Amino acid sequence: MVTSEDMAVQRLLRGKDLVAATTWAGRTGMSELPPLGPGAGDLKAWSRQAKIDMPVLQRYGQAVYAATEEYVASLTPEGLARSLDLSVLGLGQQPVAFIVNALVVNAAMHCGETSCLKGIQGLKGYPM
Repeated sequence: MVTSEDMAVQRLLRGKDLVAATTWAGRTGMSELPPLGPGAGDLKAWSRQAKIDMPVLQRYGQAVYAATEEYVASLTPEGLARSLDLSVLGLGQQPVAFIVNALVVNAAMHCGETSCLKGIQGLKGYPM
């Protein structure tokens, strides 16, 4: 989730390098970054070989969230309406608001999935 947000906000929306490749390069808490984007690689294979340091990953996540909040706070109505070419994803032309909305929905979806899995295990599901 956090690397997807980093990719969506920094690269796709801002046209910048990822937080993971700049201020947090080499210290994301992941032994290697997951493959990001269409045709980037095998996410399943990555998930089986990557080593994760959760406290460090959480700190990287906080940096990504701060960068996202900074970007969203700077958006104007014109900025939200700016068109993006998402043809490589099979989505054609979409406004920036489409990606911002997708980030929120994606986070809510994964929160629900995690809560469900925790509930099935007899743990507290939602809220996390």
